[in-house]
Amino acid sequence: MAAAFQVQVDAHALTLPVESQGAIQVAQATPPFVNAEVTEVDESAGLVTLQHEDIPNLNMPAMVMPFEVADKKMLQGLKAGDRIRAQFDTVDGKMLLIRLERAR
Repeated sequence: MAAAFQVQVDAHALTLPVESQGAIQVAQATPPFVNAEVTEVDESAGLVTLQHEDIPNLNMPAMVMPFEVADKKMLQGLKAGDRIRAQFDTVDGKMLLIRLERAR
């Protein structure tokens, strides 16, 4: 009779040596920045509508859509027409804008 085993892996406990040649590519821990333009801001709802580039870590093509922000303070002073660089991630099953910077 075969025994069932459960394996738990702690991603933070795994470290791999990186050599200068032939280094192993490890998935990015930090979401990439994506260029976007603000089309609408709703501070009270904590939403910003963006015309954004592809968001690779969310497998999302370029489009216009609203995003909830991780912190409503991120929206202070933001207005339609502003160009930003943004990071997006999935938190508790929801897609969120987790960080933004004004584009230079």
